[in-house]
Amino acid sequence: MMICHSSMRELEVDGVVITTPIIDIIYDIKEQLDNGKLSKIKQMDEYIMFTCPNKEHAGGHETRPSCGVYVGDNLDKEYGFMHCFTCDAKGSFYHFVALCFDITDDEAKRWLIEKYGNSIFQERNILMGEIPLKNKKEDTLDISVINNYYDWHPYLDKRR
Repeated sequence: MMICHSSMRELEVDGVVITTPIIDIIYDIKEQLDNGKLSKIKQMDEYIMFTCPNKEHAGGHETRPSCGVYVGDNLDKEYGFMHCFTCDAKGSFYHFVALCFDITDDEAKRWLIEKYGNSIFQERNILMGEIPLKNKKEDTLDISVINNYYDWHPYLDKRR
């Protein structure tokens, strides 16, 4: 199930950008679970609410959504931060993933990066580096520099 939300923020795990919306990741996690966690999920304002996956909270099988992940646009709040408003469990999004799968935070980070990491984008940013300008006053690029990258995006290929 895909649900769109208006937030333009992206999740970052160990320097890797994850562009998949958090709501989609949560539904994907729910489909993979066979332990009864995340039995109810709903979007409410700036939070995605769900039943708390913390095993210390009703054994991880509560019946009403009391835990939320922040997906709002307020830059003062950590995007993807999990907080249970009942048992006070808190943590980054990867900690939420760890609670769902009963794994360590490091294993959850690896899972997120392997499954959702935008590695092509990351590799291209590293490969491109700084593009030298021909004349800094005019802000123009030497055509030989542009030719190295025209096939990285259909628009550049089309426009040559």
